[in-house]
Amino acid sequence: VDALRRISAERGVGALYSGISATILGVAPYAGLKFFSYEVLKGALGGFFGLEEKQLKPWQRVTSGAVAGLLAQTAVYPLDVVRRRMQTHEGAQRLYASPFHALITIARNEGVTTGLYRGLSLNWLKTMPNVAIYMSLYDILKMQFSGTTER
Repeated sequence: VDALRRISAERGVGALYSGISATILGVAPYAGLKFFSYEVLKGALGGFFGLEEKQLKPWQRVTSGAVAGLLAQTAVYPLDVVRRRMQTHEGAQRLYASPFHALITIARNEGVTTGLYRGLSLNWLKTMPNVAIYMSLYDILKMQFSGTTER
């Protein structure tokens, strides 16, 4: 509560929402890429092993989820970098005029791999298991409750 009062007093109420524009820009593409990739990868694994979707093994679903998480996270990670920088900036003035300005500035000043993708490998360690588990678990439970599993 003290932080809310202090930030509001020092930088204005708008400072409480620093980075929200980058967050909003990244959420839809992340979710869309994750679900799309998961479905495509399941189909590819099914085709490779000659299985229909309902016949896929849990390890095939987990693998599809892990790779889908990796792909989606990699695609939107620069917006995570922008969001974090906007949220942690302590100056009175805004650090960047917009998320797009931030992307260009970081890429120009620090480079793409060393600026926009700094810390990505650590994020993979968090994201891949998370997406692998919840996408495959959701899939398995959905089939279980709808009665479409192969017995």
